[in-house]
Amino acid sequence: MTTFILRLIKIIMTAAFALWLGFITITNINQPELNQIEINNTLNMSTLPETVDITYRAITSEDLAVRIFDFIILIQALATACLALGSINLLVYAFKPQPEFHRSKWLASLGFGIALIFFFICLVAFASEYFLTYRSVTPNLSQLEFQGLIHSIFLILALSFLIQPESMPITMKKNNASNNKIASKPTPKPNPPKA
Repeated sequence: MTTFILRLIKIIMTAAFALWLGFITITNINQPELNQIEINNTLNMSTLPETVDITYRAITSEDLAVRIFDFIILIQALATACLALGSINLLVYAFKPQPEFHRSKWLASLGFGIALIFFFICLVAFASEYFLTYRSVTPNLSQLEFQGLIHSIFLILALSFLIQPESMPITMKKNNASNNKIASKPTPKPNPPKA
């Protein structure tokens, strides 16, 4: 019963992350102006204080900024698809033996990995460290590194929990010990018939 509950939690967790990332992706597709402005401000470094003298890193081409934003949406959509299909795959194998269910985690693990790489590299490595958004005078941009770290931590925890086997060695040892105890219990001898 505990094994099935753990499997159910992993399925729900994967589906929840797929819904969350899918909502972000759909918002970026239907209302690109909400985040396109932040992407442009990040790339052209226009919101940094005047004392920052590394604006030579800036990308001022609006066409390139649009292409980068399209690439971000593509990565988000790919991660969403892997997580959504991965949760369905986990549900299909929910009642299968442990080795089969464990092998079925590959698609969901791929989705978590893509999302983790996206949030850490895009928000922490590039946006915050290369384009220095943490020094931006705009609050939304200055919080990108913190948001990226929080999202990355949650994704690491989710991925670590997902890939763990549901049948832990301690549980298996207890079950084996109890089974051996039952098997080694002597069978009672039948009473001899009364004369």
